[in-house]
Amino acid sequence: MTDRRAFLHSLAAGAATLSLPTFNPRAIRRLTDAHVIAGARPAAKLADDEVYWAEIQRAFDLDRTMINLNNGGCSPAPTHVLDQMIRDLRFSNELPVEHMWGVLEPRIESVRRDLAKDFGCDPEEMAIVRNASEANETMILGLDLAKGDEVILTTQNYPRMITTWKQRGRRDGIVIKWVKLETPPRSPPTTSTKLRARLRRARR
Repeated sequence: MTDRRAFLHSLAAGAATLSLPTFNPRAIRRLTDAHVIAGARPAAKLADDEVYWAEIQRAFDLDRTMINLNNGGCSPAPTHVLDQMIRDLRFSNELPVEHMWGVLEPRIESVRRDLAKDFGCDPEEMAIVRNASEANETMILGLDLAKGDEVILTTQNYPRMITTWKQRGRRDGIVIKWVKLETPPRSPPTTSTKLRARLRRARR
């Protein structure tokens, strides 16, 4: 089965060869450069390679004056994805009934079939959803669970997922078992902290 790195590289190569309108040449060039830097190294070897990740970063249009540490709620799209979304929106707006419903929406099924082929699964195992939360909720609500079945959750699960599991509890009678994770987590005691504790005990 094709791995993600090879899949992205094939898209970049195809865009460069065929001049596909889907991709922004600058952003795709960054992905191609990153692939060259990565070579055959496994992911663990790339984790600390700042040169590699710098190329990945350049495939995005980001505010360089701030460091974004939240990609959970709304994550930035790569430049070539954003450009295609804008083009499709303009195309839909030109003649919505025909362009949006007649041209773009029917392509969802062909995209689903192509993605399934690339990832080596049956098209019926591939779903295109709007976001990660919807994907997880579809899975949670679709699991074959009966009354009394137990599900283990942590108090640090994503809030929307917790809500969905609670919904299944009310609806189907499943039992949620909680693993409590302390928040914020305690810092490990430092040498100075241990020393102060010993001094306090000595004064007693």
